Amino acid sequence: MSKPACSVLPQPPTATLTVYAADHATEDFVAAGFLTRPYPEDNPIPYTNLSPRREMVWEAEARKAIKSVASQFRGRDGSARAGPAILWRTLHHPPRHNYAPFPRVFALDSLARKLIADLQAEAHPDHAHLPAPKAGAATGEDDEDLGLDERLRVDMSGALMLGQEHHFRDLLHPEAVPGSYLWGDVLLYELKRAVEKVGRS
Repeated sequence: MSKPACSVLPQPPTATLTVYAADHATEDFVAAGFLTRPYPEDNPIPYTNLSPRREMVWEAEARKAIKSVASQFRGRDGSARAGPAILWRTLHHPPRHNYAPFPRVFALDSLARKLIADLQAEAHPDHAHLPAPKAGAATGEDDEDLGLDERLRVDMSGALMLGQEHHFRDLLHPEAVPGSYLWGDVLLYELKRAVEKVGRS
């Protein structure tokens, strides 16, 4: 299974983090003997559930990616807590659903939202009553306060693209309208929130 990848918009006061698994069906196709693309569109392989092992690997890698971004992008005072907002962009469906089929996109989106909630709760000052992260979900960081309870938010632009699969310029990237327009609108909204310090102490 491919590791999550992240894209970051590095200028303050906000950073966007997109952790995705565009090839989360590739491992299954290759294991079944399909070694080259394009993979068959009528094959049920990618519509099966992801194994718990792969979900744990994905969650651990996503956790490390988020914490790495939070540690790298700091505030003007040098502290991570004062760093820019981090937006987790939800997944969208490309036209070829056998590369990113609905069941797996929904499963990974649910897992991501749970991870975001866990990281926010763990970073909250009152988190002492929470259970420790599960085995396999190593943080990859020390105990530095990354401020994820205030910095980490969900960017809904990917989820809002549901049903727009016929407005794509290739197998992965949406056309400027509605895709780029929608994403830009969300970023402007989040920039406004960041400048006005909405949700920040």
